[in-house]
Amino acid sequence: MVDTVIEEFWGVGDPDSKEMLFFYITLSGTSYRFFVDVGVLFWEKGSKDPEDDLGDDQSYINLLSLHDVHSQPVKKIEMKDHKLYLFLASGAFIIEEFAEKTYIKYKKKPSQQTVKTVTNKHKHPLWDKDMSEAKEFFSSYYHEASNEIAEDEDELLDKFIEWDGKDNAITTVA
Repeated sequence: MVDTVIEEFWGVGDPDSKEMLFFYITLSGTSYRFFVDVGVLFWEKGSKDPEDDLGDDQSYINLLSLHDVHSQPVKKIEMKDHKLYLFLASGAFIIEEFAEKTYIKYKKKPSQQTVKTVTNKHKHPLWDKDMSEAKEFFSSYYHEASNEIAEDEDELLDKFIEWDGKDNAITTVA
């Protein structure tokens, strides 16, 4: 199913509560019906059938339109930590169960411009200087695991001096 094009994606549920009972997805011309129950994914070929699918206050909800997602290839489908992830080039649909109810959300992939803006906002003032020796060190500091290296920027500089030597740090920063 990877690299098949997601043509349609429907949720069956109550549009007001956002709770979904099950889903229909069409991938490169083949329709599937699926749902998650107690953290287990149930997936089979199937097409929409309003007589069987829709109860009171339920309707088909076009999830592609709702989340402004266009037809595109599926990059990965993964069931992890009781959640179903449908990864697309533009982001990911996440289907999860909470208190015996199933919900869906869409997380848009950040653009490269957004990533650059966030990086520049959190850039250390010393990055304006040529510090090629410290590039890898500072890059790891601004990674998710930064707390494992240092609590704040002063402690980071102390670690830099400790690891790289005082003379090299002075030369690099000056």
